[in-house]
Parts: sequence; C-alpha cells; structure tokens
Amino acid sequence: MTSGRDPAPTQRVGFFGKLGAGNYGNDGSLEALLTHVRQHHPSVPVDCMAAGPGVVQERYGIPAVDLSWDRGGRRTGLVLFDRVLTALRVGVGVGVDAYRIARWTRRHSVAIVPGMGTFESTMQVRPWQTPWSLFALATSARVFGVTVAIISVGASRPRDPLTRVLLRQALSLASHRSFRDEQSRTAASEMGVDTSHDVVLPDLAFALTAPPRAGVRSGTIGVGVIAWHGAESERADAAAVHTRYRAALQSFLGRVVDSGHTVRLLVGDDVDVPVAMDLRSAVLAERPWLDHDAIVFDPVSTLGEYMAQVVDLDAVVASRFHNVLCALMCGVPTIAVGYGDKHQVLMERFGVRRFSHEIRTLDVDSLARSLEVLLAEGDRLSPHLLEVAAAEERGLLDRLAPLDDLISASRGRSGRPVRT
Repeated sequence: MTSGRDPAPTQRVGFFGKLGAGNYGNDGSLEALLTHVRQHHPSVPVDCMAAGPGVVQERYGIPAVDLSWDRGGRRTGLVLFDRVLTALRVGVGVGVDAYRIARWTRRHSVAIVPGMGTFESTMQVRPWQTPWSLFALATSARVFGVTVAIISVGASRPRDPLTRVLLRQALSLASHRSFRDEQSRTAASEMGVDTSHDVVLPDLAFALTAPPRAGVRSGTIGVGVIAWHGAESERADAAAVHTRYRAALQSFLGRVVDSGHTVRLLVGDDVDVPVAMDLRSAVLAERPWLDHDAIVFDPVSTLGEYMAQVVDLDAVVASRFHNVLCALMCGVPTIAVGYGDKHQVLMERFGVRRFSHEIRTLDVDSLARSLEVLLAEGDRLSPHLLEVAAAEERGLLDRLAPLDDLISASRGRSGRPVRT
C-alpha cells in the first residue's frame, strides 16, 4: 500500500465482486442493488471493481475496473514448467491485486459487496481468488476508514483452512453484514464471526421485476444445465463428478422429450452454454426422428431475460440457485436439483421442499416422478409461489434502510466505518 491518500470526492459508492463475468445471479444482484442506490441516492457517484468491467460498463452504465490482474496464461504442456509458471503468476498476482484493490478502495466512502454466494464453498474456488480479494478489500477499507457493506450474501463453512481464515477476516472487518438466509448467518458464526447484530435479508434478486405469469400452458418444460464439476473439496474427482451428472441429465432429458413435451434448456452462467449445447446434440442424435425444435436452446445474459424465457413454461427443473429462485418468482412450478443446502432453504421458504433433489446423487427415476407430480399440481402451486415471492420482495425492500443509512452517513466525510 502506498503512503498518503489521494484527494477523494466527498462521497462515492463502489460495488465489488465477481461481476460481469457471465454469472446471471451475480449480475442480477448488482442490478437490484444498483437500482436501489440510484433511486434513493441519485446524486452519489457509483462505480465498480468487477471481474468483467467491460460488461458492467456497457450493461449498467457505470465506470468499472478489473478485479484481478491475473487472467491466466497458456499452458506449454510441460507439467513441471507449467506448475512453476502458475505458482509465480499466482504469487505476483496476490501482491498486485492487494495493491490495486487498496488503491481502488481508498477512493470510496462506501464499498458494497452485493449479494451472491460470495462466502460459499459450494463451487470450486482457490484461496487466492475470491477469498483473497475480499480479504484485501476489507483490510484496506479498515486502513483507509472506508465503510464496507456486505449485503444479503450466501455463506458456508469452507473445508480449506486458508480459505476459511480469509473469509472470516473479511466478514469480521466489514462495517455492516447481512445474509440471505439463517443458514448462511450460522455458517459465518461457525467460522468465528460475531453475527449477533447481523440480519437476514431475502436474496437481492427478489427486488427484480418479474414478468406476469402466463395463464395458458405451453407444453414446454424448462431444464437447467450447469457446468457442474463438484465443490472445491471434490476437485480431485471433478471429471468423474461431471460425467455422472451429465449422464443422468441426458437420460432425464430423453425421458421428457419421449413423453411428448418440448424442452427449453436453461443456463445461469456462460460456462454452462457448451454443456447445454453438447447435451442437446447428444439427445437429438439418439432420436433422429425428432424435430430439432423438440429441444430449444437460446442462451441469454441476464436474470431479466431468463425470467422472460421461463414465465410461460409448465415447469422448470434447475440447479443454478438463481435459476431456481427466479423461476419460483415467476410462479413457475419448480424442481431444484441442488448442490448446496441453500437450495433446500429456498424451496422450504416457498413451501415446496419436497421437490428438492441432490445433484451428487441424482436419480433419474425419482426426478421423473417428481416432475409428474409437479405438473399435476402446477395450477394450484403457481398462485402460492407468486404470493411468497411478493412477500419476499416486500421484506427485502423494507430492510434495506441500514444500507441507506450507511450511505447517508458517509456524506461529506471519508472517516471511520459506521457500525450498525
């Protein structure tokens, strides 16, 4: 970190995280909170430190800089040489990122981490990636007297000790924390964070506008595809994990089209697109008599576009958390093929936990039976799902006042973090 402090504007809010990198849920969380800040604090300058700054700038109209210096490099094919290069790149990147994050942070009065599964270990992440970035943000914010607000995030207790230390420190140093469910708050507490004054908010995506539910059945089932290779603890078996998942989903897709339904493939991250395309080709190749329109796939880029695709579906079967959440928001009867406890918590909140399945032990027969039951009960379930979604939206908007207080309190000063 450099000595001294550059002259800063009296007030500037910055958003921070793995944003603009192709994950619809992450970007939807940014969109929801950015809309709120613009509505309630229209005169406050806003910018972002993001994994995909170009996307953030183009889509949301705010200045953005790159979150990470290290973009990876080409492999030579020489295992030992590649490992040495990777170690050097990571080592340099850790230092460079710490400097860049500190330099960005000190120019703000408030830095916001908007939702997302930022503190979860359900997907593969290395300690020097998101955990280090969050630690660097929180540490530099404490040094420079910047308020850090972590809003409605998901959390789980990582197995990796270094990841756990970094995430615990990032959470502990934050000026304000809230979690998207009680389970996440408990996980933070188990990591050693004092959560006695932290609140639980609905997921930020509930603030997005969902299109009205179609009143006529379309005969189409939405099936979500995910580039699933297991969690960080399953990295050694990633190839086998993916092969098992893909085989099960391919079999299920075949059953759905064989029953006479049209299928719309759904994704929640750009990395899912190749998997969806390959699955579509494989199922159609097994059934040369099928019209190619039997399985439709039109990739989108945002949660708003995703909701426009699912709102008229008879049912959705999905794995990505925000694919499940936004289908439920639209009143679409939904099955969650989950990879973390957060899926069951969400389904329980909507009163449909019996339609939850585990991705690691996915049983095609059981999933097909669940879909039959869901379709039979769909007309009754839809109004209930819409009622719950409306209540969650009200609960979220009613409980964002502490964030507004933090931003208001930072006006005209660059001093110490405000605690609530």
